[in-house]
Amino acid sequence: MWSILEKYSIKTARTALIFSEKTLSDIIKDFEYPIVLKPFSKTGIHKSDLGLIFSNITKREDALLAFYKIKEIMQKNKLEFEGILIQEKIEGIELIVGAKKDPVFKSVIAFGLGGIFVEILKEIQFRTAPITKEEALELIESTKVIEIIKSRGRDYDENKIADFLFNVSQMISTEKITAVDLNPAIVNEKGIFAVDFRIK
Repeated sequence: MWSILEKYSIKTARTALIFSEKTLSDIIKDFEYPIVLKPFSKTGIHKSDLGLIFSNITKREDALLAFYKIKEIMQKNKLEFEGILIQEKIEGIELIVGAKKDPVFKSVIAFGLGGIFVEILKEIQFRTAPITKEEALELIESTKVIEIIKSRGRDYDENKIADFLFNVSQMISTEKITAVDLNPAIVNEKGIFAVDFRIK
């Protein structure tokens, strides 16, 4: 998954996949706190709903506790353990970016506010893919995202979001994949990063 995102210049949060507490202790030394721990899943699970995302971890002991807690919750819910992701914590505005191949429109891309805003505001717009850079900018401006990234002293670059959308639309239109789910993708003053993603 990481390689295809890299191919289309889609930035991700720095991430490592681990399978044991020993590996966690070894790899965690290469990360700066705070970090996030969450399960890796090829099939996709509702991590937030099950309490499987542990964020703002600031020390090794808490990371180990989170590791064991994730395994415990997954076992309790009869979920297959496929590994745990250590991830740098990225602050910013949560967005949702998705794309899928559609039998009628061929390829479609979705964009809007992510995280908790998905259900509360239902602020998602759709376009037929691939889109141009100009169409990507129009897509951003058709949502409340443009207001939020420019509010309260923020001045996040919508051109970086437009490049991100353009790249995702190229990926779904070109590659032999059926769907892309990037939720959330987080935008801040440094750019936009895919934090949680699933490709199938």
